[in-house]
Amino acid sequence: MDYLMSFFTSIGCSVESAATPAQQELLLTALKNHVSFSKLSDDELAKLVDAMQGALFPEGSDIIAQGAEGDYFYVVESGRASVIIDGETVGEYTEPGSSFGELALFSPEAKRAATIRAEEACCCWKLDRATFVRAIQLVAEDTAVLQDEILQAAIAQRTHA
Repeated sequence: MDYLMSFFTSIGCSVESAATPAQQELLLTALKNHVSFSKLSDDELAKLVDAMQGALFPEGSDIIAQGAEGDYFYVVESGRASVIIDGETVGEYTEPGSSFGELALFSPEAKRAATIRAEEACCCWKLDRATFVRAIQLVAEDTAVLQDEILQAAIAQRTHA
């Protein structure tokens, strides 16, 4: 395991602690550009980025397996991963900020539609369903509180007019 950690460190991939500012920017951009997160504010996206955890995948390992239960959404920081459906390679993720697995955030019953295999060592960041749901609930609560504050201010203004 020490060999793997030193290998990933040697290629500039370190996920042992919170994301660096450069990693945070990559993750924020990836989320902003993804349709599933496009309606969230920058503050809300930043909360999701803060909750993401790093994950390292050696060459040849499966990041997700077709048919398995999905628990995480992934953003690729570095490396190359292939998309395999029923044993056939149908695509690949090669760019930093590429992402996959978003259905796992929305449905606990969602099974993985494809296997994603690290063709090169991959450094990824992942967000689990429970954290995503909590973050969205906090956003909804903050919105409800803000709406209530606006309503109370409007009522107060009307009663003083």
